[in-house]
Amino acid sequence: MVLFSNTLTYTRGFNTVSAFILVKISERRQKKKRKRTLGDETEDDSDKKKKKKHLRPNYFISVPITNPKIHASIKAIQTLIIEEDDRYTKAMIPLSTLHMTLLVTYLSSEEEVNIAISVIKEVKESIQRILQGEPLLLPFHGIGHFRNEVVFVKMVEAEDFLKHMAAHLEFAKRAFEEKGILAGDSKDFKPHLTFMKLSRAPKLRSQGIKKLDPKLYKNFENQNFGNEKLVNLDLCSMLKKKQPNGYYHCEASITVGKLDCGMVMGQLECKPGTIPGQGTRASQGEPTCTPMHTQGPI
Repeated sequence: MVLFSNTLTYTRGFNTVSAFILVKISERRQKKKRKRTLGDETEDDSDKKKKKKHLRPNYFISVPITNPKIHASIKAIQTLIIEEDDRYTKAMIPLSTLHMTLLVTYLSSEEEVNIAISVIKEVKESIQRILQGEPLLLPFHGIGHFRNEVVFVKMVEAEDFLKHMAAHLEFAKRAFEEKGILAGDSKDFKPHLTFMKLSRAPKLRSQGIKKLDPKLYKNFENQNFGNEKLVNLDLCSMLKKKQPNGYYHCEASITVGKLDCGMVMGQLECKPGTIPGQGTRASQGEPTCTPMHTQGPI
């Protein structure tokens, strides 16, 4: 395995992947909209657009986290925090759902889901050309938080990564939304791996806990969590029932790197020609992998 020590090298590869997906979805959506010209837009059309802007995202494209070292490190921290105060138990993110979100979107119909799926399939060869056969490792080190309400593992060298990716995502987002599919605000993008969230345990607020105490994880602020090899990009639903293994309902998954099957914790299960949670949408004979985390919710 090769870790891209040059920040720009892995940054270009990873943010180009994200931007390329968004642009391609925009192009596919445009084909569906060509019959409508600017002069044909009615007041009802305008109202629908305004209404859609207020809809919450229901899908996301992400990198599933499958490295046993990362899982073990996060579990150790979660366990210590719970031993300190078991009221935080329900605030913990289950290991079976660990992922890093690239972008969120609102897909209003099966048609739009299929557009997104076709794009994910379409970009496979392009992504592999970007990576040029080299594995892309995402290094995780240290702990951060959002307003002491969400605690996460940081991605190393995120400043340069963010600088390059934000520009690509903002450009792609505008094109994306012009075609009727909403995407999250790229200006707010911060690569991270969430493992604790106050909103998961609403009863804590009624118990006087409105913020997560930084002292709970202070000793782990500089911990090295390991590297996640980029293997799959998943299109997952936020609302549909999770899979039996605890992972999100996955509409489609694209394998962009070489698989390490038979891992210690069994996170990856290779199934030729299947899609996680579906089993029918992948190309014939093309292997995909589903996170098969043996650890359940904490």
